[in-house]
Formats: sequence, C-alpha cells, structure tokens
Amino acid sequence: MRRDFTILTSIAAVLLLFSAPIYAQRVERVWFSTDRSIYVAGERIWCSALCMDVATRTPSELSSIAYMELQSASGVAKTAKIALMEGRGAGYIDLPNTLPTGNYRLIAYTSANFNEQGYDFEASFSREISIFNVLSTARSGDVKVIEENDYLAAVAAAPSIKPCADVQISVAPEAGRLHQIPVSIINNTNEEITFSLSIFNEDGILVVNVTGPEEFLELLPDANKVIFDRNRTPEYEGEIITAQSNEKTAYISAIGNYSDLYIAETAEDGTVRFFTSNIYGDVELVGNVNSINQPFVEPQLNAPSPLLMSESLRDRLEFRGAAMQIGRRFDSDTLCELLPKRENTLLGAERITYLLDDYTRFPLMEEVIVEYISQIRARKKADGTRDIQVKIEDVFRVGEFAEDASLMMVDGVPVFDHEKIYRYDPMLVESIDIYPYSYFIGNRQFDGIVNMKTYKGTIPSLTFGPEVRIIEFQGAAIPMAYTCRNLAENAEYPDYRQTLYWHPLLTTGAVGTTDSSITIICNTPDYSGTFSIVVEGITSSGRPVFSKQAFKVH
Repeated sequence: MRRDFTILTSIAAVLLLFSAPIYAQRVERVWFSTDRSIYVAGERIWCSALCMDVATRTPSELSSIAYMELQSASGVAKTAKIALMEGRGAGYIDLPNTLPTGNYRLIAYTSANFNEQGYDFEASFSREISIFNVLSTARSGDVKVIEENDYLAAVAAAPSIKPCADVQISVAPEAGRLHQIPVSIINNTNEEITFSLSIFNEDGILVVNVTGPEEFLELLPDANKVIFDRNRTPEYEGEIITAQSNEKTAYISAIGNYSDLYIAETAEDGTVRFFTSNIYGDVELVGNVNSINQPFVEPQLNAPSPLLMSESLRDRLEFRGAAMQIGRRFDSDTLCELLPKRENTLLGAERITYLLDDYTRFPLMEEVIVEYISQIRARKKADGTRDIQVKIEDVFRVGEFAEDASLMMVDGVPVFDHEKIYRYDPMLVESIDIYPYSYFIGNRQFDGIVNMKTYKGTIPSLTFGPEVRIIEFQGAAIPMAYTCRNLAENAEYPDYRQTLYWHPLLTTGAVGTTDSSITIICNTPDYSGTFSIVVEGITSSGRPVFSKQAFKVH
C-alpha cells in the first residue's frame, strides 16, 4: 500500500510539473495584516497573509509560500517566509534590537508573481511600520523631531481605515475593570469571512499611511491585461529551494526534522532544485551542496515616509522599551497557540520503534543490530564493507529483506556509508525507527528506511566527507496565534504586554448560521490605558472587512 501511494504521489507531481505553464498564468496578490503598526526594536511583528486569485477574488490555491521583506530607506532589514494553506497563512518577524529608529515598508509576494511582465513591487500592496529603538540613537531614513503642538496636530489629522462590511465587535461595558474580557465578533453579512483579530495598546503615537483590505482590493490589476513572459514553476507544495552542487545527485536534509529529506539531480551548470513541502523554522540543513540561492528579490523601493517625533514621546517609548525587555526575558511559547501546518508525509506514522533503554545496552552498534533488531541485517559487499538492508513488508504483512541497501539516517540526516552506522556510538542513540516499506524521494527509490534518533537530536559525533556542508537555512515561520491563554497570574514580573491578543486565521459563517459569531477571552495587563480591537479580513466573495473598537482598562 505504501509503495502504491508513493508511486501515485510521484506521478501526480510529474503531471503537476507538466501543467505548470497553465497554472502559472494565474494572477495572484498577497494581502497581509499585522498585529499593530508601531513597534520597539526587539519586539515581534505578528502577520496574517491571504494570497488572492485576482480573477476570482477568492483565496488562491496556487502558491504555498509567501515571501515578506521589511525594508528601510537603505534596503532590506529583515525577511520572513509564510507558509500558505488554501491561500491563508500566518507568521512573524522578529525585529533585531539593533534596528535604527525610522519608518519601514513591509511587502509580500509569491514566486508566481515573477512570471508577470514588469511586476511592480511598488504598486502592489504594502504597509508602513514605525520602529523605535529605545537603546540607540541611530536613525533610518527621514526622522524629524517637531514641536508638541505640531505633533498633536499630525496625530489628529492622521487618516484612519474606514469600517467596511457589517461586522460587529461586542465588549462588555464593565470590561475595563475585569481581569479577563470576553470579546465577541459577530458577522452580520451574508458571506463567510476570514480575518485576523488584534487587541493592542493604543497610546497616541502617530500612525502614518494606514492601509487596509479595501486599499488592497483597489490595487488589484485587471487579470486579463497581465502579460506573462516567464515560465517559472510556481511553488505548489512548498518552497522550491535552488542550490549549487558539484555532485551528480544532490541532497539536503534538516537536522532533527525526520521527514525533511530531499534528493534531486544536478543540471549541467551545477544548479539543483529541491521541491520541498515547506521546511519550518530556522534550521541547519545538511547536504552535498555548495550553497543555497537567496529566494528574496530585494527590489528597490521608494523610501518610506518621514517619521515624526516629539519630546513628549519619551515616557511612552521608555515604557514600551521596558515592556519589550520584560517580554524577551519572560514571555515564552506558552503564550502562543500552534496553528495547523502542512505536514510532510514522507515517512508517515507506520513504523517499528526500538527504545534502546528498554534493552541491554551494548557498546557497539553492530551488537545492537545483531542481538535484538530482527528487521535489519548487514550484507557484505565485494570490497569488504557492509550495507544495511531492511525487511520490507508487503500488503499481507509478509516480510522479505531488501535486495539493495536501505536508507540509513541519524536525526533525519542520511548516512550513505553504512560502515559509519556500525561505528556510531549506540550510547548516543535514544531510539531506532524502522520504516519497512518502499519510498520514493526525488528520483530515488529506497526499500526501507531506518532513522536513529539521538538524545540531543543534533547528529553528535557524526562525521561527513568534504563534499557535505552544514548550511543555516531560514524556513517558513511556524504558524502561531498569540492568545496568552496560559498567562501566569501573580507572576514575579509585571505584565506590560503591548499586544494583548492576536489570532491571524479566524473565520465566521454568514449571518444566520450557527458559527456566525465567535467569542474570545482577552487577559488585561498590569497597566491602565486605551486598547483597540481590530478585525481585518476579506469576505468569501472578495469584499473588504474592517472593524475597530476601543475600550479602556482602569
């Protein structure tokens, strides 16, 4: 059954590649929202993304990853990748605490956009983000310190996003005196809506060039007038990693991510492309490649608008700086909620597992294999070295040892020289997983896979040949919501969170349906102030959704 599944998957992938020229001529654009518009260097920007099919104004199923760039007046300051599932995705950008004070522009795009003739990054949707560095006097772009009266006038005259679509935000009148505030979002439209929900501190700092979903829709081109002059394969299942290699057959694998192994043939010019299912997180890749090409375009953009400041911001920014440092010191992933992501099903769940601590500990891996692992055996080759073979099960669960060498891995990293497995220290290994089926990885077939998991998960004491390199790789951001449900009460540090709640991927049904409203619980912080609740999204027919309401905490 496993063999049939992998064969069908490979055939489907080939057919998809042949159909690439057709699918590549879909026009898509990326809209995104953020939890707020003003940050302190060192904080995290939470992002929600929607990739829209321009012709139908519905979520695009074409691309499975979006690229984001945060640009200053002098160039790219930070990048991120957001994995997309059925057009929707979530991610984040961690701001270095060395970023200088200034306005920045945030853009997003997909690889399918590169097929369009003269794709204009400047004319596509973007947002301006204000970043203040409270630990440095460095400035980026045009930063102006103006008089207090002029600053207050600029704040009063700043444009805001007007409400669109009939979406109601309901907050109890006594919310300001509660530790936990129920917030209800009620959809009164006749369509399903997909949206992000943010609750954050509104402290009167100027927000400039505010853009929302309505502006995004106004920027959409006429799909019938877009000209395609390239035939780049869109990233249907995940990022297509392009690398350079001197080997005929190249591979990459993510340390510790047991299904993130990719094998491909190298072209005559040394270029190799790995069709991934998205690798998540910042990881180390092991492979026989020389380098991995940068996927970000880094287009030249006009400088962001000037950042206006006044002396009266000093106290507010110092408070935000303290909040940033407390958050970096004490906030943990317990405040976040993991969201669904596309899993790579290379290995699957069917396996035979040996926990080595349950057995007699032998000093040699050869003894471990011989004494109690009956599903694998060694075969001596003509040169005196040994290959390891796995006993393969057919659909009737009848086992027969593979004729060729099986794939051996340590912490998800392939080891093609099986003598290294025999020489590996079994005291470093926590468990051994055996996958007794046939698998297709790229154009290679492996009858059986064995993955040895070490206690550290970092391939300790494993050596490679000179052709193998370890390369730092920026994967797709792990999709998360910042719900703060597990916020510790009576903690020994103050709760100065600026973003109280963030969920990037919420939906409600049309009015009259059982799921036309949702209610969330927001934990209030340890300081008083005015807080905004912002709902931002798009209806199922491609109409904008924006609603905002404020409440005070006393």
